[in-house]
Amino acid sequence: TFLVSKVRPGGAMHRRMEQWLHETVHFCDNTGVFRGNIVFVRNVDGPEGKGAVSLQLGLSHFVDDKIEVLKSLWQDDAGNVRHLVERHQGLLFHFAKGGWGKSPPQVDKGEISPMMRRHYRAVPHW
Repeated sequence: TFLVSKVRPGGAMHRRMEQWLHETVHFCDNTGVFRGNIVFVRNVDGPEGKGAVSLQLGLSHFVDDKIEVLKSLWQDDAGNVRHLVERHQGLLFHFAKGGWGKSPPQVDKGEISPMMRRHYRAVPHW
């Protein structure tokens, strides 16, 4: 299990995120995710994006609150995991902003390719 987060590695937000994950919410202790399996990327897409890194890691299941991220995982030319999602019957969970919504996010299904729709799940919260 991995956490792939978009935040500029080495920047102030990266340091705040590390502190929040490890000192405030004790993410690794509470989830069982190894500290070394938390990966920070500079961009959503492109060679330094979530799709390219997720491809290198061999990931097939995802959770995000931004449809743009899930779409890039599926179709980014610089690296995507579409074949892994399809091969492993992976899922692309799209939860409401912040993960605490009362209803699933509203997305125009026309902006999601028919093949991606097979793996897409809109959910209100964790």
